[in-house]
Amino acid sequence: GAIRDTVEILIDERFEARADPSGARWEVRKPPTGSWPLLEKTGRMRKSYHVTVTTAGVKITNSVPYAGVHQTGRANMPARKVLPDAGLPQAWRDRIDEAVATELERIR
Repeated sequence: GAIRDTVEILIDERFEARADPSGARWEVRKPPTGSWPLLEKTGRMRKSYHVTVTTAGVKITNSVPYAGVHQTGRANMPARKVLPDAGLPQAWRDRIDEAVATELERIR
């Protein structure tokens, strides 16, 4: 549970910071497209990330079809990444390592 909870928090923090996993701010939207926070008109996408941890690793899925478009971008829209592309940024590794260490101390 510690890894899952930490990854869920890390994803949520991307929405709060309006920044990708490396900390680079998401490109602002071009007007006139609304005053709500980026990627949160309804909050549906933010709530639809699901983290599953197995012995083989961590699997993150999203149930809204447009989440992938925001992750990769397209010709007329910049990417606004929530998840790392390949490998984990050091800040994510550190947070996950800390969660695991805390959990191991708790169960000893």
